[in-house]
This record gives sequence, C-alpha cells and structure tokens, in this order.
Amino acid sequence: NVGDDARAIGAGYGGYDGARDSARLQSFAEARLFGPLALRVTVQSRDVGETVSPGAMARLQLLNRAKHGVDGAVALAYKAEGFNEPEGEIELVLAVAGNLGPWRLLGNLAYGQDPEAFERDGEVRAAVLRTLGTRYTLGLDARGRFDLGSERSKLLERDEPRFDLDVGPALMVALGSRPTPCPKIRL
Repeated sequence: NVGDDARAIGAGYGGYDGARDSARLQSFAEARLFGPLALRVTVQSRDVGETVSPGAMARLQLLNRAKHGVDGAVALAYKAEGFNEPEGEIELVLAVAGNLGPWRLLGNLAYGQDPEAFERDGEVRAAVLRTLGTRYTLGLDARGRFDLGSERSKLLERDEPRFDLDVGPALMVALGSRPTPCPKIRL
C-alpha cells in the first residue's frame, strides 16, 4: 500500500498454493493519483510457467489513522484469467488496518464473481505484523477463500476447489531512500 508520504510503490511476493499444488508469484505497482484515490496494476501466475494474468484495481481510502485511529479503504478490481482470455473476475474489497501496541493488524473482506455470475467467491484475509527497525516487517498472513454458489460445471471444468486456506509467515524488506516498511492496508 502507498504510505503517507509515498506517491508510488512496487512489490512482488511468492508462495505455495496447496490447492493447486504449485508455486504462486505476484507483483504489483501502485500509484496515488490524487487525494484518497490510488490505482494498482498487477501480474500474477496461477501455476508457475503456465498461466500469467494481469489485473487492475482502483482503491479509495475512506479512513486514515491520523483522523480516525484506523485506516480503511474500499477497492474495485478486475483480474483476468490470462493475457489472451477475456474471462476474468470482478472483485469488491473492504480493508481495515489498525495498531495494537507495536503490532499492525490488517483485515480484508472480498467478494468476487465473473461478469456472467457463473462463479462467485468470498475471501477473508488477516495479517499481524511488527516492524523491526526501519526496513523490516515480520508477521503472519492468512487467507481463506470459499465458493459462494458457483455453477458446479465451471468448478469441475477448471479443477477449482470449493475452499482453500493459506497461512504462513510474512517478511517484508523496504528498499529505497525513504522506506515505509509496515503497510497501512493490505489488498
């Protein structure tokens, strides 16, 4: 996420997707356009070496820590299935983040569906992070995704699970002359 004094940020991360039995990579670049509005472009792999998908998101920051004690945002995103496939998912995300002593707590609720509403899913995400020095943040990140009534034939066609859970450690290293290691809102 873009920090208080940052106009743009880029990041990349990877992990293992147990539901797909494959490594997963994602990168993004985000820029604050004006005021509370930011735009993000993403590229992610679903199965490393197989499918690479672009995406875009607009985020509107509704609450900020200085005025409200917590950060809060709403975002609308589009995730394509691949560079050559018009099918994709539209996702609405509500995000909130706050501090509890030295810890940063982040939470997301998301609803996504394809434009035809054949596939619908929800996502709950939470992270607990602690900044170590000026460049490092260490913590735990968890995400649960679940089907919300998708057409069974679509799930079988794509070998999609009805539920998955990712939980694991998170380590962030801020680079640059003015690092902002602990994210305000995780999307």
